[in-house]
Amino acid sequence: MTNPTLFEKIINRQIPAHIVYEDDTYIAILDIFPKKRGHTLLITKTVYPWVNDVPDFGGYFETVRKLGLAIQSALGAEYISYQTFGAEIPHAHIHIVPYYDKTDESWHRHTATNDELAEVADAIKLAL
Repeated sequence: MTNPTLFEKIINRQIPAHIVYEDDTYIAILDIFPKKRGHTLLITKTVYPWVNDVPDFGGYFETVRKLGLAIQSALGAEYISYQTFGAEIPHAHIHIVPYYDKTDESWHRHTATNDELAEVADAIKLAL
């Protein structure tokens, strides 16, 4: 038996997270070291090592799109980037990153405070 991933611990409520969306198949959480305000991860509840291993690939991306549109609306982002890198955690997840300026494609992560994350999570949930 392998050790549970960080994402499995979040899904099983063993560690806290700012959850913005959840259904029977997926859970979406805010990244605690966001690239941009509203940086969200859509995680499969079943463990698949890679995004292309997800059986309902189209449904996965439809959910990503729904979240991206809600994030864009809630936070006033200019556009949304969808990123599937993430070999550091062997569990399928997609980064949904809002950008507020088309000329700013910086990748600098910062540590978000709990209050910042709670405010952003509430805004996204309202937009869904």
